Amino acid sequence: MKEEKARKFTARVIIINNDGKILLLQNKEDNKWYPNEWVFPGGGSEPGESPEDCAVRELYEETGLKVLKDSLYHIDTLFKKEKKIYIFVCSVFEGTVNMKDVAFEHQNYDWVDPADLDNYPMMKHAEALIRKAFGTSDVWGSQQFL
Repeated sequence: MKEEKARKFTARVIIINNDGKILLLQNKEDNKWYPNEWVFPGGGSEPGESPEDCAVRELYEETGLKVLKDSLYHIDTLFKKEKKIYIFVCSVFEGTVNMKDVAFEHQNYDWVDPADLDNYPMMKHAEALIRKAFGTSDVWGSQQFL
């Protein structure tokens, strides 16, 4: 993907571990957009970054997990107002989640089985993105995503 202007886009990563669980971070209650909701790791771009570079950096800053740009697979691009949100999926990573890194911007994290998503309030497009990440249309639960 081509490089875009600073802070003009966001990149998020759906991380899938060897057990088929996804990593979710719980926003703090004072989060402007999604207070207390569970989100995929990611954030805004810095000057000169590509969406992939942004995803790699944000994932590391928020969790301590390391991924290579080449291990990211772009599955969708969303739009919030005029800002693009690039969604990647990745199942190849190094390290373990570091709560100290998580706590800088979030209050908690969890590795979640897709069948248990009903217990994790998320943005309204999250379920569809998770289905794309897994390449499935299976029904996991009855959650109505916000």
